[in-house]
Amino acid sequence: SEVAGRSAGSKGSMQTKYRARTAAPQTTVSNVPGTTLNAIRIALPKHGVTFVDTPGLLNPRQLTTRLPSDELRQVIPTRAVRCITHRLAAGKVVLLGGLARVELLEGLPFFFTFFVSSDVTLHPTDATRADEVLERNVGSLLSPPHSVERLEEVGPLQDHMFEVQGNSWDRGVSDIVIAGLGWVCVTGTGLAKIKVSAPAGVDVSIREQLRGSVEVNGYRTSRGAKGGSRTNINCGYLYCNVMYVYCIEVLVFG
Repeated sequence: SEVAGRSAGSKGSMQTKYRARTAAPQTTVSNVPGTTLNAIRIALPKHGVTFVDTPGLLNPRQLTTRLPSDELRQVIPTRAVRCITHRLAAGKVVLLGGLARVELLEGLPFFFTFFVSSDVTLHPTDATRADEVLERNVGSLLSPPHSVERLEEVGPLQDHMFEVQGNSWDRGVSDIVIAGLGWVCVTGTGLAKIKVSAPAGVDVSIREQLRGSVEVNGYRTSRGAKGGSRTNINCGYLYCNVMYVYCIEVLVFG
C-alpha cells in the first residue's frame, strides 16, 4: 500500500496513527516539507500490509515552495486553528503578513473569516495605505516574511478578482483558497467584488463553502485595528483537534 501526496500533506501522520496500535516502527513526522527523503517500507505481517511512505510531491504553485524553514514553521499550523473574522467595508483590506491581501472592492460590508496559521499576522487597514503599512512593519508587526529583503525575494503580488452573491448572515457563501497559506470564508448579503493578491504564480481559487467551516449562530464585535473590526463568532468550524490530518491537508494545500 503506497501513500503518495503533496509534501507535508500528513502522509506520515496517517501511517503513524495506524501503526501506533502495533509494534511496527514509526516514521519521522514533521509539519515542515521535505522530512521524508526516500521511500520507506514498513511491513505489517500480522495484517498482510506493507506501507510505503514516499517523499512528498512539490507543487510550484503553492506558496510553501517559496519559503525558508523559519517562515514555513509560521505558515504551516502546528496546533488547532481557530478562525478569526474581520468585518470589511468597501475600500478596506486585510494583510496576511506580507504574503497576501484580501480586499473588498465593492458591496455592502461582509464578514471575512480567515483559516490560517495563528502565527501569520492578520492586519486590517485602508487599501490606500496598504503598501505604506507593509513597508513600515514587515518583519515586525507583519510577518512572515521576516524582512524587507525577504519580501522582495517572495516577489510581486498578482491580483485575482472574484464576485460572490451573498444571501445570508447565518452561513458562508464561498471560500477563497490561497494555495499553501489557507482559505477565507466570505459571509454576507448582496453582491461583493473581492480582490485577493498573492505572489505571482501561486494558485488562488474559489469554491463552495467547506461544510462546517463557518456557521454563524451569533456574534459580538469589538473594534480592532483601524480599517476593520475583529469579530469573535460562535463558529461550527473544522477544529483540528478532531480532524487534524484533514485540516492540515485542506488548510495548507487547498
